[in-house]
Amino acid sequence: MKNTFQKYILLLAAFAFPGLHTASGQSIEISLPLNRSVYQRDLTSKATVPLAVQFKNGVTRKFSYKVEKLNVVTGGSPMPETIEFLNVPENGLFQTNLQVNAGWHMLTIQTYHADNSLLETSEIRFGVGEVVFSAGQSNMQGIGLGAAGSPLLPGNAYDGLSLINQNCFCKKTFPFPVFEKMERGTYDTQKKIAPNGNQNLWCYEVAARKISDENGGIPVIFFNTASTGTSVMNWSESADNRDAVTSSPWTINCNPDVAEWGSEGAAGHPYLTLKTALNFYGGMFGARAVVWHQGESDKVIGTSKDTYRAGLVNVINRSRQHFNPGLAWTISRASYFPPGTSAAVIQGQEEAKSSLSNVSWGAYYSDDFGGAGVFRQSDDLHFNQEGLVALGNQIATGSYTPFGPPPGYIPLTALAPVTALTVPNIRVTESGGSYTLTVDGNYQSYCWVNQNGPINNCQFTTQSIEVGSGKWRCYVTHADNAPVPGHEQRNISLSRNVELPLTHFENSLGTGSPPQIIE
Repeated sequence: MKNTFQKYILLLAAFAFPGLHTASGQSIEISLPLNRSVYQRDLTSKATVPLAVQFKNGVTRKFSYKVEKLNVVTGGSPMPETIEFLNVPENGLFQTNLQVNAGWHMLTIQTYHADNSLLETSEIRFGVGEVVFSAGQSNMQGIGLGAAGSPLLPGNAYDGLSLINQNCFCKKTFPFPVFEKMERGTYDTQKKIAPNGNQNLWCYEVAARKISDENGGIPVIFFNTASTGTSVMNWSESADNRDAVTSSPWTINCNPDVAEWGSEGAAGHPYLTLKTALNFYGGMFGARAVVWHQGESDKVIGTSKDTYRAGLVNVINRSRQHFNPGLAWTISRASYFPPGTSAAVIQGQEEAKSSLSNVSWGAYYSDDFGGAGVFRQSDDLHFNQEGLVALGNQIATGSYTPFGPPPGYIPLTALAPVTALTVPNIRVTESGGSYTLTVDGNYQSYCWVNQNGPINNCQFTTQSIEVGSGKWRCYVTHADNAPVPGHEQRNISLSRNVELPLTHFENSLGTGSPPQIIE
């Protein structure tokens, strides 16, 4: 099968009849990629994206898949990149891997009758761009101000910026990922940056727009793992010990009495949320970097520069043991707690940055965002909307007017990325109305779920299962090739859906000619 991503192609014939086009094909299910998901691009600005489709009507003889690049802002102006015409597999299950260029894309699946007339169409959107994680305390997590915590930006929300709008605060596992458009609501209590985003978009839409604009219009997604009030040693101690219960200067972390976030307990937090996010989201979609913005609590408790440096270096090293040795980080210089800053904390951040590879500056000038009513809210601590715009732009570019990027700055998007893990293949055999589903290859663990269930609701944990009906996926945990005892990797990837019973097809090209492709 050929891929023609290097050529723009025009499509004629069946694709020229809008009257035959439906918005979503009920007998076509695209189970991978997930709608509105974003995959981390590699150093060549491409990504390997899984394509998994199930056909269910029994009438189809052949199908096509088409990838078109869209305008990241408007979601329009489709530009064809590739198309393939294929016979529908006998059991209706199709899966392959696509090499996709950076950009915001529409994937279209179309099926045809035996005479090549168009039968049905199904579409989703997905991206190849930047997948960014964040960690720190409340000025990175956001505070619950509704829409007041999300700057009002000009124009419409960018179509190619995504988020997961789920509350995963202080959870041991995360639900099945469902992606939405990153857009500010009138009263923004329902749009969060999972897993820990606190009821608003905070600085993340600003940062995502700027990253997109500065890199030719690529899609962006953020995962927010910051936790309010936490100190650097809270992060370091919980990174060393999954059972550790840590306390910020104000309360036990993950205290269920602090907010109605459904905490599942304090053990292992705040670091556990970052680790889980990297293993879960990072395994499925990759990662560019972790953006660190923390230090205000350490100013309050008087953390020394050596303690701060050692704590942050330990957190970074543990994240690399738990996820990937090449995971990049950016470090913000942040210590301001009214009425001032901490030279010791700032020096600790500087020394941590200089002692590690694949690390750059995040919001280097964060402590310069001073003054209640200017960049800070009335508490003179948390950023207001102007401050969030300055913070987001700095995370994206390192710059802050009137200063340019700081010394030794490497752009976030120039740091070495970690790409998504390979998606497992499911082999299906049928005997007497029963089906055996087997994950090809050897993995550390298997978690079969029905109807896109969460990873904490495994129906089976074996490599093969025998079932007669249902809609099955498998989360697999990849083996750690160089495990550190007590700190093994637990990176996850997600299989396709297989809905049973299967529909069987006759593989016939029919008598007509397929739609013409002009290269």
